[in-house]
Amino acid sequence: MREKIKKFIRNERGQSVVEFAIIMPLILLIIMAMIYFGLFIFSKSVVLFSAHQGGREALNFRTDIQYSDLQKEQFIKNASLQVLQMLPPGASPPEVETLKNENTGLIKITVTYYFKLNIPFVSEFAGSNSHRIQSEVYYRFAPPKV
Repeated sequence: MREKIKKFIRNERGQSVVEFAIIMPLILLIIMAMIYFGLFIFSKSVVLFSAHQGGREALNFRTDIQYSDLQKEQFIKNASLQVLQMLPPGASPPEVETLKNENTGLIKITVTYYFKLNIPFVSEFAGSNSHRIQSEVYYRFAPPKV
């Protein structure tokens, strides 16, 4: 009888299941962190591409005098927002701002997107559940010759 008890105590059949149960949450946490980091980097690159697309749209209409400045600004915003449709809805709608300086020939396009973290309990630790991604580009244009 003593031999059976000693054999039962030394049995290691359930050891691998216990080790797996201890390690599995850490592995899942690392995998989820990698996925969110990848989504964040993708969102950052799309916001940068959106700002550049707005700049290219601004250069298309820089010398066209049949459109008003307000219409040109709306074309720029539409081009930027069209690129941002690739992203999932953020914590708030994306913002596109343009600033045109006729004296220097510079146009500045700023695109802001709020990356939403859908991770439970993040807002308690970080203070909010979103992170601001902002990209700012400058393009030089030649003012129209009238």
